[in-house]
Amino acid sequence: MQRLVKHRVNRTRTLLAGLLVFSLTLIGCGDDSSDQFFPSIQDFRVISTIPNAGEINIDPFDQIQIRMSQPVAPGSLAGNVRVTLANTGEVVPGNASTTEADTVIVFTPATVDGSLPGNSQIRVELLTGLQSITGSSLFSPFTLFFTTGAGSGLSSTSKPGVPPVLLQVIPAFEPIPAGFYSFGSGYLFELIFSECIPINSLEVNLRVEKEDVTGIFEQQLPSTVDSAGFSDNQFLVYISGALNPLDELKLTILGGLEDCNTDLIAAPVAFKYTVF
Repeated sequence: MQRLVKHRVNRTRTLLAGLLVFSLTLIGCGDDSSDQFFPSIQDFRVISTIPNAGEINIDPFDQIQIRMSQPVAPGSLAGNVRVTLANTGEVVPGNASTTEADTVIVFTPATVDGSLPGNSQIRVELLTGLQSITGSSLFSPFTLFFTTGAGSGLSSTSKPGVPPVLLQVIPAFEPIPAGFYSFGSGYLFELIFSECIPINSLEVNLRVEKEDVTGIFEQQLPSTVDSAGFSDNQFLVYISGALNPLDELKLTILGGLEDCNTDLIAAPVAFKYTVF
């Protein structure tokens, strides 16, 4: 009986010793390979996002912001920040920039009113070509999904301290000199601004002139302004008076134009058109 107990004790000690060696071996292997699978605090990676992953009913005018663990090298943004519609893969045009000492990436859609598509699932991707200012590459590709709602129903918002910008003239022509356009039924063009514009401010600061025989734009044509639909940044401009083929017209937005926050346009804007 004593031999049997002694034998069992020795056998147990042997097994425990073996398990201890095996455990130490596994721990050692784990230490050697941990950096290959998990980012360390020094790695260049995403810390947080606005919107959060999976959020729904996001206002299309909300900014996309991605906070990084290290300052971003602005030169590496191009081609490494991609925003698409998740369902179709269609690219959402826009520009990526940095703020807060280059630690936050901001995506601004290059749409007429600066908004994301409404009622859409948006995919945001950061590729590994993105680098920190120290030359570190993104630890691994990053993807964010969220879904926009219908928004406020307006085509613009007015941000305090931001000057209004004339984004588009429809029919869209190059600034001076411009192309030909056949005017009919008194309708001239549509104006789209980046900010909410009081219609009375536009009426006072809009000038449509016709070139006289000396080649100087002096003959001001009577014009009326109407809002386009329910938007506060899109307007239709009509003129009255006879127009003849090859008449030269000039549209000018004067420097007194204010947005809904009384911010002035940065500079007057002028366009030329030829009637045919």
